[in-house]
Amino acid sequence: MKCPVCANELRKSQKDPAYALCDPCKKKFRISSVAKPQNQIPQDQTPDTSYSNIPSRETREKGERRIRQEYEAMLALDDSKDSSKRGGSKILKFVIVLVLLVGIGLALVWLNGHFQILDMLDIL
Repeated sequence: MKCPVCANELRKSQKDPAYALCDPCKKKFRISSVAKPQNQIPQDQTPDTSYSNIPSRETREKGERRIRQEYEAMLALDDSKDSSKRGGSKILKFVIVLVLLVGIGLALVWLNGHFQILDMLDIL
C-alpha cells in the first residue's frame, strides 16, 4: 500500500495491525481507509456537477427577464408624477420665503413706528 500524502510504501504497525505507518511522513493510517479512501469516486461514475445553492438556468433566466421588465417599466414611467412632487417642494419654499419677507417687513414697520414715538417724546 502507498501513503496518500507522500506516495511512499506503508508498513504495518507492530503494536496495532489495523494501522499502517509511513516512515518519511511520520503518520499512521487506518488500513481500511488507506485501502479504499472514502472521498475518491470510482472511475466508472462521473461526479454530479450540480450545486444546491445555484438555481437552474431556466429559473435564473426567468428571474432575469422579470427583473428586466420591471426595470424597463420603471424607466418608462411618466415623469409628471415626479414633477408634481418637486413642484410641491418649490411651492413650500416659496411660501416660507414669502412669510419670512412679510415678517421682516412688519418688524421694520413696527421698529420704525416705535422709534418715531421715542423721537416725539424727546421733542417734548
